[in-house]
Formats: sequence, C-alpha cells, structure tokens
Amino acid sequence: RVYRFRMLNGCISRSLRPRLSTRDPVTMVATDGGLMPSAQQVVSWRQATAERYEFLVDFSRYAPGTRVQLRNLSNDNNVDYQHTDKIMAFDVTDDPVDTSDPTAHRIPTELNPGDATMALRTRDAVRRRRLELGRHNGHWVINDRTWEDVIASGFTEVVADPSLGDVEIWEFENRSGGWFHPMHVHLVDYQVLSRNGRPPFAYERGPKDTVYVGENETVAVIARFGPHRGRYVIHCHNVPHEDHDMMVQYSVGLRPGDDDPDDPIERAPSEPHDDRSDDDVDAERYPDEVDAD
Repeated sequence: RVYRFRMLNGCISRSLRPRLSTRDPVTMVATDGGLMPSAQQVVSWRQATAERYEFLVDFSRYAPGTRVQLRNLSNDNNVDYQHTDKIMAFDVTDDPVDTSDPTAHRIPTELNPGDATMALRTRDAVRRRRLELGRHNGHWVINDRTWEDVIASGFTEVVADPSLGDVEIWEFENRSGGWFHPMHVHLVDYQVLSRNGRPPFAYERGPKDTVYVGENETVAVIARFGPHRGRYVIHCHNVPHEDHDMMVQYSVGLRPGDDDPDDPIERAPSEPHDDRSDDDVDAERYPDEVDAD
C-alpha cells in the first residue's frame, strides 16, 4: 500500500539528500507550511536543518520480504562518518491490505491549488529586498549585521520594514563561502520563486518558511507580511550559525519609534513567584495521589 511520511531534519548542522535505495521516485505532497498545490515526483531532494517535507512511498511495487532503505547521499560541507548515509529502512510484509481504504493504492495529483501563498505573483510585490549572507570578522552575518547589533540598538534595528499586508520579494544571496544556510523567516510562509534565476526545485513548490541557500546561490522568495504587526526574526537554522549571532529582525506595520503591540516581554502578564517546592505544588493539585504516609 501507499504510506505517507513527514520528515523533519532535526540535525544541528547536517543537511541531507534523501533517496530510496531502489532509486524509485517518491511523491512529494507537502512542504514546511502544508500541502503543495499539486504532487511532485522526485528521486531525491536536499533537506537542511528545520526543513520539513511530506512524501508518499508506494510499497505495492515491491514483493513481500523486500527491504527498502531511505539513504542519505549527503551534500557539500557535510563531514560524513560511517552510517551517516543511512536514514531508515522499511521491510515490506505480506500483511493483508484494507482495500476499502481509498488511500491504500491512490497517488493524488491535485492537492491544494487554492493556497494563498502559492497564488502570489511577482506583479503583486510592492518591493524587492536583498539579504546578503556572508562572513565578517569571524562571524556569520546577514547584511553585515548580527544579533549583537540588534541588542546594541535596544532591539530597534531592522533590516526590512514592510507595511501590514504588503507583498514583498526577498532575495537571499549566499556569498559567505564554505557553507550553506537554511534561512528561516518567522511569522510568514513564503513561495520560492527562483534559484539562481531558474525555477525552484520540484520538491520545494509548496509553502515554505525555511529555504536551503547553497554556496553561491541566490534564492528569491515572495510573501505577504501579516496578519500581525510587530518585530520578527530572520535567522540561519544551522544551529551553530544561529547561536553565533546569524540573526537579525524585521518589522511589520511599524514606523521607527512605534511601540510593538505584540512584544512578548511587555505584553505577557507577570506571574507571582511561587516559593513552594514541586512536592507541595503536586500535593495541592493531586491530593488523592499523595501517599498517606
């Protein structure tokens, strides 16, 4: 029968290039933000930290007793060790299939043609911005800025300031040398428009919030910025890069000096400090479970 998998790359900094050991295609049906407009057949794909892809594998093509492996072909800049080329294995059995289940043998084609993010067109954009990914004084930077610069500004410095509801095109240009950067934008999903001026890969033709920007690649994305006002972060999802300040922020619907209506520190109600021990709190919440002794 057909099985559906949703795969998250949770590695700290390793990217993956998954492929079935049989070299048969999988059917890609969803990206980070949900279902794609239409299913895409792919033999392999690149997947960086935090990217999510959802795909179907039709195991009815294999005889019972067959073992199918999901392998990792790896990408540039990964340091590979024994067994990093293996992700997981599937053993095909002869268990009976419930043929009343309509998903057992069906591969869909049209999935979510009305997705608002994927309906955006370049003519909808009111602005185009470029975010350059680089390395400066030993730090990974975005437009030559780091999170330390944001802190030094009193958390007011932004690299972009779209108005609420604006559609913009952002170009991530990787000229850092020596690494790829999975770029994650908070608040919005976006559509990948192009990669080095060419169409996006088949597997990334769905709503995304993290995009793989390889060495010497320029990736253009389009998004509608909302539904909330406030300040939100843009960062590399390679965790050592993020931890070493490859993060900046942008604002939505704010002018310089405006109060942030969604600031989590200012808006969250304060909670009184509870000095009681965990045991005392549990005894209050669950009196019937307290040992009588």
